[in-house]
Amino acid sequence: MKGRPLLAVAAAAASSLALAACLEVGLASSVAFPPDVPGLDAGQPWLRLPVDAWVTEGGIEPVAIAACFASSCSPPAAVGLFRARGTAAERLAAAAAEPQRLVRALLEGRPRPRSLGSAPRPKITAAAEPLREAGWRGFTLHMARQDGSRPAYAAVLTRMAGGAATAVVVVAAAPDAAQRLAREVAARQG
Repeated sequence: MKGRPLLAVAAAAASSLALAACLEVGLASSVAFPPDVPGLDAGQPWLRLPVDAWVTEGGIEPVAIAACFASSCSPPAAVGLFRARGTAAERLAAAAAEPQRLVRALLEGRPRPRSLGSAPRPKITAAAEPLREAGWRGFTLHMARQDGSRPAYAAVLTRMAGGAATAVVVVAAAPDAAQRLAREVAARQG
């Protein structure tokens, strides 16, 4: 009788190790072969980032993230595709519908973390405009230092379906590129 419980414990341990190995293989494959962002130009050197280990705000999950910073990228850009369900989806859709709230938060700023030193935060300007595209809604955002230097452009499109929200977030060095990429990725989301 003593052999059977030991055999059961060994079988349970082996099963647990096999399951853990499967999880590790899944994580390793997402690091080695991160998912594509549908709708991006395959002719550009997009760097796909692994998303499985990312920690995001609340119930928002990264689906795919890519960046193109090579000299052939015109202009450099980063693209993220995210999904949320339940309350997080509702909050995401509400934020996309009210871009002026985001602008106010950016302009008010938060205290600088000590880890970033004591240098004052640069003064910025920010402006947002609504953006709509075939059932998607969101906004464009332009930010720069008050002297106009270091501009950044973003386009965000969200869509609610069945209690879930899908969001496309693009940050680029040119406003037309941010909008174009957001529209192309949104169009490929079915």
